[in-house]
Amino acid sequence: MKYVRVSVDKNILDAASVTELMDAFLEADIGADTAELPLERSVLWTRKHLSLDEARPGSSALTSEVQENQVAVVLPADQFLRLVASERQDPLTREHTSLSEHLTSVEALYPDKRVTYLVFEIEKYF
Repeated sequence: MKYVRVSVDKNILDAASVTELMDAFLEADIGADTAELPLERSVLWTRKHLSLDEARPGSSALTSEVQENQVAVVLPADQFLRLVASERQDPLTREHTSLSEHLTSVEALYPDKRVTYLVFEIEKYF
């Protein structure tokens, strides 16, 4: 996995359970850094793409970074459940953003990416 590089939004670092995420990256030999990403609490990743110039025998490999077509949104369970609960409320009177509205805003920021929600500590509710 040395060819994968993960960028973690700096706002995730306030969550205690994100330590598990960073430890998993370290264990898998995945490089990770923190950055201020356009979407709060998101994770993006790139991978190194190696290619050979077949027209020039003996040439060395060319390396480029390729942005993966996925974005992960890391949410604590209580925030995710608020989004789900708001989905059932009248849009004119609800207090919080709904899950579908949140997803729409994520897709507006990253139109070419598949969205995955990572919900920490959801097991507390079951």
